[in-house]
Amino acid sequence: MNRFMNNINVLHITECYDGGIKTFLDNISQNHNKKINNFFLVISKKNYLKKNHYFYKSRSRLYSTLLLFIILPYYINIVKPRIIHSHSSIAGFVIRFYSLIYVNTKFFYQPHGLVFFSTKNIFLKKIFYYYEKIFSFFPCTIIACSKSEFNQIKTFSKKKILLINNGVLVSEKYYKKKNNKFIKIVSIGRLCYQKNPELFLKVRNYFIKNNKIKFIWIGGGEYKNMKNIFKKCKIEITGWVNQNKVDKILKTSDIFILLSRYEGMPFSILHAQSNGLPSVVTNVVGNKDLIINNFNGFKSNNYKKILEYILLLCKNKNLRRQLSKNSHYLVKHKFNLNNQLSRLYSYYSM
Repeated sequence: MNRFMNNINVLHITECYDGGIKTFLDNISQNHNKKINNFFLVISKKNYLKKNHYFYKSRSRLYSTLLLFIILPYYINIVKPRIIHSHSSIAGFVIRFYSLIYVNTKFFYQPHGLVFFSTKNIFLKKIFYYYEKIFSFFPCTIIACSKSEFNQIKTFSKKKILLINNGVLVSEKYYKKKNNKFIKIVSIGRLCYQKNPELFLKVRNYFIKNNKIKFIWIGGGEYKNMKNIFKKCKIEITGWVNQNKVDKILKTSDIFILLSRYEGMPFSILHAQSNGLPSVVTNVVGNKDLIINNFNGFKSNNYKKILEYILLLCKNKNLRRQLSKNSHYLVKHKFNLNNQLSRLYSYYSM
């Protein structure tokens, strides 16, 4: 342990090791910094982290919350972190209590998508909003992963908020798309309320008679019945696959769509852009930061407009090609992983 003596120990905590949080933590785990020792306390259904991780099997949200409360002091004593960084609302809830006890430790809370967007119930939305507002007074710094999420956090927190855009690895060179026999339209995400697979299905059904357009969904999730409905509507579902497989599918696709109800900043769009895909997305928190209309894609919350944009891209190969180049350019210069990690580690070192 002597070689770690002068380094900063950071303990990352989550009970939601999935989707964007999984990608974020994997990026940290796989890209080392000489001055930062990252440790991971994860409660989840699955575990893929290889190094410096402590894993507990998830059973329910209540179980995960109570478990975090019980075990966190033990791991603080083992790791002796200078910084505790929580990922998700539940982990953020837990650490803010301990921020009152461990006063010599820095605490960061990163929601990766604000909890009050996670329900359509107006009463619950208000409860979740005031939960965030009350807990923002605790000695814990909030990190936003997009400008639009930053603006949302400003509505309930008057304290300093950090903005660190998500980022992905991007190849220096842009690779021109090959012509396919079909137009391949792809989406990535969990089959859940947030990702709005019902709207994806509605879009697919509009094109159901067009044999030259193929729809692909990368991912799985809690909407088990949706898988059977997708298959009946000739939507290819890959299930969860590794990033190499995701990139392979994206490289051979033509258009990316993400019709989420809310986001933080979706890695799925960033990966699509890094593979040169123009995107059609809903104009919601997170999505809106990544798409400039008629530059690298289109954004709208209007169903007819979404169809109009998809049709335009299907018919206009030259437009697809130009938006493809622009997508790669934007993510390479503004949303690359090196920028994200250097910004994060600079805040750790302050």
